[in-house]
Amino acid sequence: MRAHMTDTLRPRDYRFIAICALISGASLWIGVRYFYRAFPEASIDFQVTRESSQPIAERFLASHEIPISGYRHAARFQFDEDAKLFLERELGLERANAIMGREVKLWRWGHRWYRPLEREEVTVEVTPRGEIASFQHLLPEDGRGADLSAEAARSLAESFLVLEMRHSIVALEYLASQTQKRPNRTDHDFTWKYAGREYRGATYRVSVKVQGDRVDGYSEFLKVPEEWSRSYARLRSLNETTTIVDSLLFVLILLALLVTIGRRVRRKDVRWKTALVFASVALVLQFLASLNNFPLAEYGFDTKGSWGSFIGRTFLSALFSGLGLGGLILVLTAGAEPLYREAYPEHLSISRMFTWHGIRTRSFFIGSLAGITLSFFFVAYVICFYLAANRLGAWAPAEVPYTDLLNTRVPWVFVLFGGFFPAVSEEWMFRAYAIPYFRQLFRYRWLAVFLASFIWGFGHANYPNQPFFIRGIEVGIAGLVFSWAMLRFGILAPLVAHYSIDAFYSAFLFLRSDNLYLVTTGAVTAGINLIPLLVATGAYLATRAFRSEAEVSNAAEGTAPPEVEEPVAAAAAAPLPDYAPLARAAAVTALVLVAAGVGLALTAPRRFGDFRYFRVAARDAAGAAARFLTEQGFDTSGYRRATQPNERVDEVGAQYVYTSAGLAALDRIYSDPHLIPGVSWQTRFFKPLEKEEYGVATDPATGRIIAFRHLLPEEAPGADLPRERALESASGFLRDRGYDLAQYDLVETKSEKPKQRRDTQFIWEARKGTAGVVGDARVRLEAAVLGDRVGVWTQTLKIPEEWRRRREGQNLYSISVLAVRVLFILALVGLALGIVIRATRAGRLRWKLAFAVAGAAAFLQVLTAVNSVPEFLYGYDTRIDLRLFLVTLVAGAVMAVIGVGLSAALAAALVLACYPNADLVLRGDCRRVWATDAALAAVAAVGGFAILQALAAHIQARAASWALLEPIALPANLGSYIPAVTSLRDAALAALFYSALLGIAIHLWRLATRSWQRPLLAAALLVSLLPAGARRVSEVALDAGPSLLLIGFLAWLVVRYFRNNYLAYVVSAGVLATMRAAVSLQGQGNLTLTVQAWTLAAIGLGLVFYCWRRGRSAT
Repeated sequence: MRAHMTDTLRPRDYRFIAICALISGASLWIGVRYFYRAFPEASIDFQVTRESSQPIAERFLASHEIPISGYRHAARFQFDEDAKLFLERELGLERANAIMGREVKLWRWGHRWYRPLEREEVTVEVTPRGEIASFQHLLPEDGRGADLSAEAARSLAESFLVLEMRHSIVALEYLASQTQKRPNRTDHDFTWKYAGREYRGATYRVSVKVQGDRVDGYSEFLKVPEEWSRSYARLRSLNETTTIVDSLLFVLILLALLVTIGRRVRRKDVRWKTALVFASVALVLQFLASLNNFPLAEYGFDTKGSWGSFIGRTFLSALFSGLGLGGLILVLTAGAEPLYREAYPEHLSISRMFTWHGIRTRSFFIGSLAGITLSFFFVAYVICFYLAANRLGAWAPAEVPYTDLLNTRVPWVFVLFGGFFPAVSEEWMFRAYAIPYFRQLFRYRWLAVFLASFIWGFGHANYPNQPFFIRGIEVGIAGLVFSWAMLRFGILAPLVAHYSIDAFYSAFLFLRSDNLYLVTTGAVTAGINLIPLLVATGAYLATRAFRSEAEVSNAAEGTAPPEVEEPVAAAAAAPLPDYAPLARAAAVTALVLVAAGVGLALTAPRRFGDFRYFRVAARDAAGAAARFLTEQGFDTSGYRRATQPNERVDEVGAQYVYTSAGLAALDRIYSDPHLIPGVSWQTRFFKPLEKEEYGVATDPATGRIIAFRHLLPEEAPGADLPRERALESASGFLRDRGYDLAQYDLVETKSEKPKQRRDTQFIWEARKGTAGVVGDARVRLEAAVLGDRVGVWTQTLKIPEEWRRRREGQNLYSISVLAVRVLFILALVGLALGIVIRATRAGRLRWKLAFAVAGAAAFLQVLTAVNSVPEFLYGYDTRIDLRLFLVTLVAGAVMAVIGVGLSAALAAALVLACYPNADLVLRGDCRRVWATDAALAAVAAVGGFAILQALAAHIQARAASWALLEPIALPANLGSYIPAVTSLRDAALAALFYSALLGIAIHLWRLATRSWQRPLLAAALLVSLLPAGARRVSEVALDAGPSLLLIGFLAWLVVRYFRNNYLAYVVSAGVLATMRAAVSLQGQGNLTLTVQAWTLAAIGLGLVFYCWRRGRSAT
């Protein structure tokens, strides 16, 4: 044993230990003395705790005769983040601390009582001083109650404020009201603001809700000025843009890392066991941390779903997030470890440094000590950095001295995960991999260190610290130190430091707790890195020697030599593959299929949405919208325009009408221009950085305006019309649009007073017996008068609340389908990656060909990005500078190009791994052999899918009472400059991805030789195709039938037509996608779209004809 103990501490090591002790001691002194000056906290007076606030809430509910027996209870600490930020930035922390929790009841213990699947629930918020700050009693929409007038309800609300909540009505200024007519009662909401409680434009407000003749809601809140919120969002957009650009650099590094993995796999130089160990730890910690958040998630439980579905969703979410983060660590470790091992042979191996032998080495002792010292130094550095930065005007929101994690079952799991994941992921990526990779790329070590450090640093720019670059500089400088530590001591030193720092921050509130369990577990988990150091120290003191590093260094592990490509003589062309051409009967069958498909398609019943016609071009719709606004007296000069197709269908409401009255009634509701036109051209008129904008909906068939909305800043001036005059104005506007208001009842009125005007909103509901009523569904008209102008006009569909809740709530079926779908996809991805890795290791995968396919796919994605600029512009957020928006747009587009290219490369590689001779499709003589049958296969595929579509149309038309409604399908890529261009890109990618998917399915089917494997694959596939939105057995059955037919038809195509004809897979998928896009664009009554539709059809038919002729000429 002593033969291995060949190393001891040297004089310079003792000096190093002394220096570490001095640095740690000085850093600790700085931390204790100046931490709260650098990072001040919000002040909270915890007179009542989470537990002691619950009886206060229960007594309040008992005094109002609101029963909660038999209800589930959940609680959490909460506050208004926007109000906190506003007060801190505008008043300064000292003044804000004096206000928050006293004048402004910001901090609250939230208590919620609820029952799954029931609408009725109660929420009470108690301040840490024991005061009631808010309560809400939700009742079912059809719950019974009185029909008080607005005046009587306001009197009741004011009595509650004075007698119950001890407010002075004299100090309150009345602001807003809302009246809603329910089926069996009338509800009212009232809002006041406190005179004299204004803070730089923010007003302190109270609101009361009256349901029937009961006060069932109360809230105190700070109304933050809208302009401030927009200004702060503009400020934060600099942080977000910086982070997005940095994310692009991260993606590029990740792409390089994936290429490294591919090369190292081929050299058999990836330590998969090491990668799996780190990935497994990440998976377990994330899974446990997610489950540990269950009490916090319970507070947000959606009562539309069952308790079992909530449990299942929580468990699956924890599992899938664990798998996702574990997969990320697997990839990072697999790519970083071999490059680190090759670049730094003198340092400890990642695979062995945590073994008993590794811990007993001098390098482990020194590296761990350096890491611990570095963590102390980092805390002192950050304190000094922000003391200086704050003096120069830097700002960050105050920390809140409480976290709900203190009330979870095992809070220390969060500390472990919060230290482990960022430490491993970031150190692997930006130190172990990026530095040696950048050095290979740019030759200079200093440049490699600088780039890796500041790319890492600016990845933290999304924190709220201001100015936007301050966090990037702070972390980037720390990255330089961490990089030096890695180069000097190995990756162990920054890894230990990174874990210690993040774990300490996670456990900080634990260590300050009065609870011994929290203090102990927080200290142990935050300081867990000390355990190996203490073990190494103890072992050294016991033996006076370290173990030799020769067996655990990177040099000892070695690295596989790079492959040397030897010149290969040109190989003779491979013989043509054995292939039996299709018989004449196959051609007849294909023609019969396409004839039947076309015939059935022409005679199929109307489907929902067949009423939509985009005869009007986007430019003409924008012109009609501009003329409408001009007629209404609005000046749109200087405004930018963006127009996109828009679906105006309420999915759940449409399902209700479809189930209750069938397809004809549903089409009537969504095609009548005086009810709810189902589709539109939506045109935005906006100016960058300005709140005011216009949105106008135009009927795409007629060019008639069907809705509009005028967004006004809250400080915009305007008239203060009384309700009667506002109602007269709104009614006149609707009558001018052709509405007969005698067929509607006024059911809701809302009046509110922004700073310099009054806005009044009115909602009418169709009366029973009119065209706008189907069962209990009713069309609603909405019009709002902003100042003295109508500024809102739209239509909605109102259906029974309980029906909507049942439809939107998740149940065991929906959770099971989603779980099987995700697990099935993950299993396929895992199997696919395994196939690609094995083929790469065996050296039989032509990556150059896969990358050529990726390049073509990336080029098509670039064209699509340029073609889709109108869609991107439509989504512009006017709170941020347009130039920043364009930067994020370009960064996002580049990441999309990389993503599409990478996906295409993996798909092509998968095909080549499963079918090594699939590249024969590139040979002209092979294409000639397969071409005719590929054309026949494409014809059969198009015909078969047309038949299946016609069957779906028949089901939708004849089984409305039992079926799930298919959503409206807008014409393909209609929002782009030239829809046909993006449709061709879609078809090309479909040819690749669908043929790859079908190819791996066939490959796995052939590999599944055991009796249970094929039934399991088929069942998983079928369940994955089931609609998660179905809520009845009949809906599942009627959807499963076509899915089974689709699976069967695909299997028949493979056996009968595709077989070993690789060209048939690609051509059939491409032609089918092209023809579907052509059909969606054709028949719109728009010449431009019709030309593009026929162009797409000509391309699809031309490909079929080309294959047919090429094969026939060869014959």
